Amino acid sequence: MNELHVRAILAGVLFSFWPLLMNRSGLTGNVSSAVFTLGAFIVVSPFALYEFRSTTPSIVWAMAIGACVFGGLGLLVFNGMLSKATPQAVG
Repeated sequence: MNELHVRAILAGVLFSFWPLLMNRSGLTGNVSSAVFTLGAFIVVSPFALYEFRSTTPSIVWAMAIGACVFGGLGLLVFNGMLSKATPQAVG
């Protein structure tokens, strides 16, 4: 198993926990999206800032902004569904 397989497995495991925890938080869909975004920003920022200087010349901003818009809309829809799901139906 190579590094990409290990990272894919680890990402799958980590991404499986947050919906289970967020569902039990009692937050509404839009608020849970904001809380998730703020928390992810705090966790990711130190790593992103460390690498940002070396990747700046090759950034395609239109693609990055498009990814943010679609990802944000998907997060709102997903968390809206998640906030209405029973704990038994979350999985």
